Amino acid sequence: MKRTIAVEEGLTDVRQLLESEGFRVVPLDHQSAKSAGAIIVTGQDEDFLNMQGPQSAAPVINAEGKTAQEIAKQVQSTMGIDHPGRGGEDADADAGAGADADGTQG
Repeated sequence: MKRTIAVEEGLTDVRQLLESEGFRVVPLDHQSAKSAGAIIVTGQDEDFLNMQGPQSAAPVINAEGKTAQEIAKQVQSTMGIDHPGRGGEDADADAGAGADADGTQG
């Protein structure tokens, strides 16, 4: 599985968080767009890298209006990575969802 993420310039907080979670983060350019597992853009330019049509099979995540934590969670979900966040409340809520702790039905 590709754990390399191409991140557009200006998303320093996103870059730092993804690196701390074990992803290899590279600057977004034509080469990295072709080999990355996901691409994160600022959302300010619809035609990033002046690409005419899809140049990568990687999912493109628009960072506009999202926190670094929201983007990291979306990257993990998009890439199918079961990677708990950094102590967020979502990880705790998901752990007990769908079943009683003692296995009974109530």
